[in-house]
Parts: sequence; structure tokens; C-alpha cells
Amino acid sequence: MKKNVKKIVAIGTGVAVLCGSIGMSAFAITSKDKETKTDDTQTTTTTEESSSKTATGDKLVKEESVYVIAEADGSVDKVIVSNWIQNGTKASTINDQTSLKDIKNQKGDETYTLNGETCVWDAKGNDIYYQGTTDKALPVDMKVTYFLDDKQISAKDLAGKSGKVRIRYDYTNNQTETVNIAGKNETIYVPFAMMTGLVLDNDNFQNIKVTNGKVVNEGENTIVSGIAFPGLKSDLNLSSDLGIDIPEYVEVTADVKSFELDNTVTIASNSLFDDIKTDKLDQQKINEGLDKLTDGMSKLLDGSSQLYDGLSQLLEKSNTLVTGIETLAKGAESLKAGAVTADNGVAELQAGLKQVDDGLGQLEGNSANLNAGLDTIMSGIFEAYTAQINSSISALGVSIPTLNKDNYVTKINGAIAAADAIPDPALKATTIAGLTGAREQLTGAITFYNNSAALKTGIKNYTDGVAAAKAGTDKLVAGAAELKAGTAKLAAGASQLYDGVMQIEEKSPELLAGVTALRDGSMQLSDGLKEFDKEGVSKLKELVDGNVGNIVDRINATVKAAKNYKSYSGISDGMDGTTKFIYKTAEIKK
Repeated sequence: MKKNVKKIVAIGTGVAVLCGSIGMSAFAITSKDKETKTDDTQTTTTTEESSSKTATGDKLVKEESVYVIAEADGSVDKVIVSNWIQNGTKASTINDQTSLKDIKNQKGDETYTLNGETCVWDAKGNDIYYQGTTDKALPVDMKVTYFLDDKQISAKDLAGKSGKVRIRYDYTNNQTETVNIAGKNETIYVPFAMMTGLVLDNDNFQNIKVTNGKVVNEGENTIVSGIAFPGLKSDLNLSSDLGIDIPEYVEVTADVKSFELDNTVTIASNSLFDDIKTDKLDQQKINEGLDKLTDGMSKLLDGSSQLYDGLSQLLEKSNTLVTGIETLAKGAESLKAGAVTADNGVAELQAGLKQVDDGLGQLEGNSANLNAGLDTIMSGIFEAYTAQINSSISALGVSIPTLNKDNYVTKINGAIAAADAIPDPALKATTIAGLTGAREQLTGAITFYNNSAALKTGIKNYTDGVAAAKAGTDKLVAGAAELKAGTAKLAAGASQLYDGVMQIEEKSPELLAGVTALRDGSMQLSDGLKEFDKEGVSKLKELVDGNVGNIVDRINATVKAAKNYKSYSGISDGMDGTTKFIYKTAEIKK
């Protein structure tokens, strides 16, 4: 388990998937070659034409496949390059940079003109599929070494032999770039994933194992796939004493009877690094996060020790715990009874408040009628009294326009002044006395009418008070409803609490046993956390603070180098591209 923890996180998950994929690819290619028995050129052409991809987008994309025909020991015999230029722009002419020789159109009738290393294709809007050869050095060399019973042996001499066989694949990365890391120029290898696949006949191979790979038994055959990253450990500046293992070779062992081996296939690709996003990597944030992790781990260790001490104390006071549970059960029973009583009381209060609220509602409903009725009564009284006075004045034989509370003084005084001119003394005195009396009576009526405003204000205050009281009782009724809901929940909760406490009381012996197990488990947790802190967090801290303190810069430089390498045989400016290398070693037959 310790060894697995030390595997680098960034590639550990992908190895199994990639190895599984390359295993199937190796089986497909070697089986096809075995069945058709075509020459190397025809094999690569057929493989290229089997692609189901079509040109997409609005740019030129050059997809390059480099076929390395090798001897059984990995030495290169021939290199054939197949290129597919995806003409997303539908260009009529394509300028392609290439170092290839013997260039042949593999799929169409488009022609080209070669000017130095510029191949000008008369594309006519089509995709271009062409093939050529080269003696250019490969970015990665592969060496295959064979051992029989722990002694090195040539592939030729191994054919037909039996015993303990070991096959080792070593990869040498030759493709480098000079980059500036932390103010210093350093050499970075362009990273390649080297994926090697073998198909072994189960009649001849037993107890098959692989270092840095995966073994899949399919009945008649066993597919062996391995993966390595030559130069990546150097790119990240990972020294061996850090205990981080990035595979740089693949090794297969088996018990063999009459050794034979079909073609093996190795694919080299840097596309694995295309999807790695480095824009969010921040060395400072990593350091800050690691400091927080270290601090948190320290607190976690302290907490685990405190947890153990607390559980130990809890276990020592087991009798007190049991007694406390019994007391808690009695208290829960009393709480349950009290909650039920409170709930019943609130229900009665709720009913009484409802009656009061309904009564105030009726009073409030009549307030408007009361206010309007008072206005009608007072106006009616004043109008009737004014009409009577007007009638009395008319009886005196005096003609005065209709009086109201605003003009009566002026009008009656005018009438008195006019009556002073009556020649009959007795009539004059009677008329003036009558008008003066009417003026005084009207003054009294006006005073009565004006005083009715105070009555109206009192009634208004009364009706407003009824409305306020109604609003208050509405809130009381709503509050009582909420209170009733709360006391109902309290009663239900108290009942559940009582039932729960009773179950705890019944399970007290099991509880004590559980506390004991929990205490023992907390000790194991504490020990485990200490081990994790020692072997994990502390080593991670040493790693970042040590010779890979600039790991983010190195990852950025490595990924950038991978993305920059788009072609082996050449690529024009403005053209995007991908490349992969397929190494096929010769079969070994007796």
C-alpha cells in the first residue's frame, strides 16, 4: 500500500485506461499483419485509410502517423510517415513543410510541386493523404533486451527456447527544449507516453507479469500492455530519494515453453498532455494550501488525542452514565406530561380568543354605520330647527332669505334695523322682540350643532379603538395558532424524546460496549493519522519545500513543450497538427 501511495497522482489513474487501449490496438494491428501478410508499406497505408475521421473546422490540420519498422531488439530498419492534411479551409493550394522523401499521394489524384522542403499541393479544396520516407532521428529510441533464466540472450537465440523469460523495453528521449525556470535556463524533454503492447499465446506463456503495465487474459491469448514516460522524471526534477515513481521502462516476465513472439507494437504520443490545463496552477496557492493542510493536520492530530482522552474518561464513568440515563428517562416522562398539559391549555386559550375576536369583528362592522348615523341626526336636527325659526319669522310678517349657520346674524340684524321703521309702536316692539329671540335661538342651535363635533370625535375614537382592538385580537388569534402549533410539536417531540430515551435506557449495556469499541477505534485513528502525517503530509511538505519547490513552473514548461511538438517531418506556420509514432518490432520465430 505504501508503494501505491507513492505513485504520482497526475498519471496514476490514466495508466490502466491507456494500457488497456493500447493492448487492444496492439492485438488489432499484429493480428491484421499476421493474417494479410502484406509488406510494411501496405500495412501502414491500410491502417491510415481505415480512419473514420473527416476534415472539420475552418483551418488546416496536419495529422501525422510515423511508422517505425524495427528489428526485434528495437533498432530501426525503416521509417514511413503518413500524413493527412485536413483541408478545413477548402483551400485550392496548400503549402506544406516536410522533410520527407519519395512522397506519394495515397488516396487521391492531387499533384504537388516540391520546392526544397516546401511541398505545394494542388488540393482543389480536398483533404490530402500522402506518404513518404525519412532517415531523420526519432524523438524517442526504443531498445528491447531479452533474458533467459536471468541471462541476457539475443532474440534470434531465444527462439524455440524454454524457461524463465524476461523482456525489457527501455526508451531514450532525444527531443529537448531549453526553457527558463525560476530565472535559470534548463533542458526540458518533450514528454512522450510510450505505450507498448504484446499478445502472448497462453499455450506457450504462463505466469505472465508486467512491470509498469497491465495483463489481460482473453482465454487463448494474454494481452500485455505497459506505459512509460521517458524524461518526465527529469523534467519535474524528481530525485530518487523522494520515493515518487514515474515509469521509464516496461518489463515482461513469463514461464515460456518454446519461445516465439509475434510483432509487438509501441505507440509514442504526446497528446496525453494536450488536455492538461495549467493556467490555474499557482505555486503560491499550492504553498498556502499546503500550509493550511499542515496546520489542519496538526489540529486533527491534537483532536484525535483529545477524542481518545475524552472517550477514556467517558468509559471510566460508565456507572454515572447509566444513572444519568435513568434520570433522563424520568425527566423525559415529566416533560412529556407537561407538554401535553400545555398543549391542551393553549387550545382552550385559542378558543376564547376566537370568541373575543368574533365579537370585536361585529362591533367593528357597525362602526361605519354609527359614524354616518350621527352625521345624519345632527344635520337633521339643525335643519328642522332652522326651518321652525324661519317659519316663526315669517309669522311676524318679515320676509328674510333662508337662514343658515353662516348668515343668520347678519340677516336677522338687518331685519331688526328694518323693523325699527315700523310706525306702529306695538307692532314694532313685537317684531323686534321676535327677531331678537329668533337670533338668540339660532345662536343656541349653532352652539348645539358645533358641540356635536366633540360627540362625533368621541364616537370616532370609540370606533377606532374597536378597530385597533380587533387588529390586536387578530394578532392574538394568529399568535395563538402558532403557539398551538408549537405546543403540538413540543408535545410530539417530548413524546419522541421519551421513546428515544427509553430505547437508550434499554440499550445501555450495548452503549457501554460501543463506547469501549469507539475508544479503541479512536486510538487506531490517532495512530493512523500519525502515520499518514509522517508518510503523507510531512513528505509532501518536504517535497514542495525541497528540490521541486518550483514544480508548477516545471509542469507548465513540460506541458508547453508537449503542446509545441506538433510534427516530426515538418509543419507550416499557421497549420495545426498532431503526431504519433508506431513502433513495430519484428516477429521472433524458431
